[in-house]
Amino acid sequence: MKKYFILFALAGTVSATSFGQTEKETKEKKEVNEKKEMDEHKEMKEEKEHEEKMKHVMVPSAVKTSFSKNYPGTTAKWEKEGSNYEAGFKHEGHEMSALYDADGKMTESEMEIKIGDLPNSAIEYVKANYKDAEIEEAAKITKADGEVNYEAEVKGMDLIFDKEGNFLREQKD
Repeated sequence: MKKYFILFALAGTVSATSFGQTEKETKEKKEVNEKKEMDEHKEMKEEKEHEEKMKHVMVPSAVKTSFSKNYPGTTAKWEKEGSNYEAGFKHEGHEMSALYDADGKMTESEMEIKIGDLPNSAIEYVKANYKDAEIEEAAKITKADGEVNYEAEVKGMDLIFDKEGNFLREQKD
């Protein structure tokens, strides 16, 4: 009888422990799933807003003409950015964008680059000032006057650097 009592007590302890772990694991899984759902909802909302923004852009003919001269045979997706017009496109294997004023003057172009192609001092700045963050995307920006800047996207923010990699400013993506 003692043996049965010990076995019964032991079985109860194992069951209680297993139930506690299962309940904890279930709670953790639920939290992970809720976060995933929130992230997916946010992403879908942002994508929908982006699509809406693109649908309603009436691009002036001067802007389209200028773009066609700069990038012959290239098709662009247009967005309104303040008073300017931004063309997003692929050119010679690179993801690019070009920003035009309403008169068709290109104010800057941006070309996606590999993160390793950023100036070393820009990469070091991110490591020192944004600990535990990774550079998600990188780009080379060329202004109409030839000035070159670099952009590193970190935590949804664009960090702008000069051509040597010196930090200039942080701006919302």
